[in-house]
Amino acid sequence: MSSPILVFDLGGVLLPFNRQRRVVAMADALGLARADVLRFLTSGVAEQLDRGACDLTASAARMTALAGRPVTPALAKELWLSVFETPNLALWELVARLRAHTRTYALSDNPSFVSEVFPRQDAFDRVFWSAELGMTKPASEVFAKISCETKTAPADITFTDDSAVNVEAARACGWDAIRFTSNAQLLNDLARRGFRG
Repeated sequence: MSSPILVFDLGGVLLPFNRQRRVVAMADALGLARADVLRFLTSGVAEQLDRGACDLTASAARMTALAGRPVTPALAKELWLSVFETPNLALWELVARLRAHTRTYALSDNPSFVSEVFPRQDAFDRVFWSAELGMTKPASEVFAKISCETKTAPADITFTDDSAVNVEAARACGWDAIRFTSNAQLLNDLARRGFRG
């Protein structure tokens, strides 16, 4: 029998985000109309980056072609990260406290460079990045992989995500899953399960 673990989504839970921020940042930096940037972002390039099918060099080349001016991988990374708002510091602190007596993990549909916006590096035993897994939620293979990698039975995994689709997918794989709507709600739901920071 495995010991219980906690798995947290990043974007929308610990890292609030606003897609419009990225549209504005890219339009300003690349000298493009926001409509052109939006078409670019919805063309599949973001999903390819999240699945690891496209890296920052390839992403920068695509932005270069779009803008008609050179875009470096460093600028491409800055523009991808512009989607994130101020981290949810209260939850980062909670997860770090929980880690003192429970294994904690993050499962994120992002490439690993997103760790550069982490306000602290001690909250998780490990971060599972979709770009390294080669797949994103809500694929059932993602949840099976995490269970295998952490050597934890599905029933012993409590997962928090802001997406109803991802929560339902996790439950279908045997995980206990909480849909995040607020810090207070999450604290209450975790406490009811015996997790107290």
